[in-house]
Amino acid sequence: MSQKNVVQNKNRRKFIGKKKLSKQLFKW
Repeated sequence: MSQKNVVQNKNRRKFIGKKKLSKQLFKW
């Protein structure tokens, strides 16, 4: 795995986490 891939994976996880959070907020 190259350093770039690791950074992209971290960013993707952060993005997915934000998406999940926003979905949960909308449920409330």
